[in-house]
Amino acid sequence: MQTLCNWGIDNSSNVIAYDNVSGAIAARLWWLLRWLGHQSVSIVDGGLDAWLADGREVESGLPTWGRAEFTAAPPRNHWVVGSGELVELMHSGALLL
Repeated sequence: MQTLCNWGIDNSSNVIAYDNVSGAIAARLWWLLRWLGHQSVSIVDGGLDAWLADGREVESGLPTWGRAEFTAAPPRNHWVVGSGELVELMHSGALLL
């Protein structure tokens, strides 16, 4: 939670995630924020490579922002599946992608 606060993310922030590894890291941030109850989260389609290929602007250096207060909702633990439950689900026909 402290990292989100240090990044200047509060409950009203519109978070737009991107990465340069096919969206894997951006998707993890999207999932984490949604798991903690933050609704306003998006992912840049195609990531940084698509952004640059489209001729969009980027900044160099590290941004500065003020500390914010993020209050998480209770984690959505029903989104998490343990290994034992996963095996049971797969035996009953679930497909793991």
